Amino acid sequence: MPAIAAVQRWFVRRRGAASGIAVAGIGVGTLIGAPLAHELIADFGWRQTYLILAALTVVGAAVSGLLVRPGPEHYGLAPDGDPADPGGALAIPAGLALGEAARSAPFWAIYIGALLLSFGLFVPFVHLAPYASDLGLGEGFGVLLIVLLGVGSTVGRFLFASLTGWLGRRRSFALMYLGAGAMLVMWSQSTSAPALVAFALVFGAFYGGFVAIAPSLAADYFGGRALGSIIGALYSGVAFGALLGSPVAGYAYDFFGSYTGAILAGAVLCVVSFAITLATPEPARWLAARRA
Repeated sequence: MPAIAAVQRWFVRRRGAASGIAVAGIGVGTLIGAPLAHELIADFGWRQTYLILAALTVVGAAVSGLLVRPGPEHYGLAPDGDPADPGGALAIPAGLALGEAARSAPFWAIYIGALLLSFGLFVPFVHLAPYASDLGLGEGFGVLLIVLLGVGSTVGRFLFASLTGWLGRRRSFALMYLGAGAMLVMWSQSTSAPALVAFALVFGAFYGGFVAIAPSLAADYFGGRALGSIIGALYSGVAFGALLGSPVAGYAYDFFGSYTGAILAGAVLCVVSFAITLATPEPARWLAARRA
């Protein structure tokens, strides 16, 4: 959250593209992490693999933390590298506090939309490999599908974040929900290797677009004053959905002998998130009404 929030303060004109670049590392991590974990488990077992990954995480977090910079006002600049107003270098960035944002309709539209999406969003990361194994495609192919999710996610962060300049961030964000839902429907009907490869790549792209656009959309609505805490609060909805979605899909498989119902339920929730986002006013219109 601190890294994502820091990027929002530094950019306005190309905020979507900057966010896509900043969070692309998550997709690259998915691309590298799945085969790395697969090989480590084969060599050391899953317990030692967890400890190795924990050590890598600690080192990576420490190094990354040293690279994060505060907002441009601390360097006598405005966003996009423009000169700051005289005497305004250390001014508090404009925007809402967390409490003010949490009492607004756009905050809850983003929160509920992300919560509903996340029930199905992380199911493929847990169940796509077993799904492929059930089809007789092999464990190695299942690992490949997780890697392809990472590839699609990385591409989607660049591609869809760049499109926000033409469609607007709110509409682009809504399309991420619709695309993810359509891909989940596709997954429910996929029984061949090419279909699963296509699903992993395109679903990953919509997932990456969601992650890239969400912080910038929050910045459009709520400004930079408390953006880190606001984004953190919004992403708690994603955490709740991730916590429940994959186990529920597993229980559904145990009970019904199929993933289809759980996958289609995730698709329906994506469509609901799409409708909620479309019903939310544009940031500029909402801010103008709020000022009035």
